[in-house]
Amino acid sequence: MNCPNCRAEMNLVKTQSHYGSPVLLDQCPECGGIWFDQAELYRVRLDESVNIEIDKEALTKEKILNTPSLFCPRDRSPLKSFKDPHFPEELIVESCSSCGGFWFNRGEFENYRDYRRQKINQPSDEKLEEEVRLMLEAEGVGGKYQTLAKLSQFLLTPLDRTTLKPLEGRYQNQAHQAVNTVSLIIKILLELFLRR
Repeated sequence: MNCPNCRAEMNLVKTQSHYGSPVLLDQCPECGGIWFDQAELYRVRLDESVNIEIDKEALTKEKILNTPSLFCPRDRSPLKSFKDPHFPEELIVESCSSCGGFWFNRGEFENYRDYRRQKINQPSDEKLEEEVRLMLEAEGVGGKYQTLAKLSQFLLTPLDRTTLKPLEGRYQNQAHQAVNTVSLIIKILLELFLRR
């Protein structure tokens, strides 16, 4: 994929989402611009800006955004200046109305991070994660998870239509397998989230 600004081939840069999963961004090695595909801008941790912004000295050529018309590196649609009431006016960011991607010039992602922290008073990722962890711990007090497991087991147990009693045999085993599978998935997701 080529850079919309200087047409150089962009490199893939590995970043992390708010939940630790990898997000691959496209970055130009010549001008330092970053392409965010649809929703990647909102998935990438703001602290990742320190890791992906290229220093001016590391750039192979001094490039400034001066191309009158930029085109989407994905679908070649014209890029337009992005305007939104919840987005800083001082940042010059281009977007593609066709695929929903964003083009950030070198340094603009750091400016975007600073704006999000100062203007919206967004807590840092670590503080947000700690608040979520505390909420999950509070929900676990008093055996609520066991109550939910019992309720889901009851709801998944098939009943005889005439007697309204639980069915015996293979139907009961299928219900237990479904409950165990759902419980295991929830447990794994909670453990992954709390490890971070």
